[in-house]
Amino acid sequence: MNKTLGKIFDWIVNVVFPPNSVQHKNDEITSNIAKITPQKGDKVIDYPCPVYSFFAYREPNVRNMIWRLKYRGDLSIAKLFANKMYDQVAEELAELGEWANFREPLLVPIPVSRHKLRLRGFNQSAALCKALSAIDEGRFFTYTPNVLYKIKDTTSQARVKDRRLRLQNLKDSFAIKDIDLVRDKNIILLDDVLTTGSTLIEATSTLKKAGANNIIWLVIAH
Repeated sequence: MNKTLGKIFDWIVNVVFPPNSVQHKNDEITSNIAKITPQKGDKVIDYPCPVYSFFAYREPNVRNMIWRLKYRGDLSIAKLFANKMYDQVAEELAELGEWANFREPLLVPIPVSRHKLRLRGFNQSAALCKALSAIDEGRFFTYTPNVLYKIKDTTSQARVKDRRLRLQNLKDSFAIKDIDLVRDKNIILLDDVLTTGSTLIEATSTLKKAGANNIIWLVIAH
């Protein structure tokens, strides 16, 4: 049954996002790092960490490529994003290391639940972390994939429109098996898309409870 559904989904994705049209657009996207500082108010959740985004999700080319990465496991797109993002990541980390003592951070992807991992066979955030790590070669961070675990198969955040319900939906959904991995460590927490920030907020809370030091967020797009 899962294989049949997978084939149907692959067909739909290929119709909506033909591989050739996506590849032709690769060179057209440009990365422009933005430190996101939301205005305080009823419509925006305050972020507990500095957050850096590199692309605008409203751009069709960016959105299409994220979909192919997320739902098709297209590693070429993970590598493309990593190549576009890395120099700016390295520059920012060099400054943070010098001026904010943000040194020797761990690069940690937002995990997916075991159910989604079996269904998709893929975690897009982990793929991007791996691609960034291959470029970095340990200069600015250490990729540490097995830190956070998704222990609850929550309702997709895309289906939850209210920001408060998004936070409630994710409450206690992450866990850390070995707190020694994160105690007193600086963390770069990476996700694909920033909307309300609910997923990153809950993951950050879990890391902080385990004794993590300073945390920053990296996202492909917002």
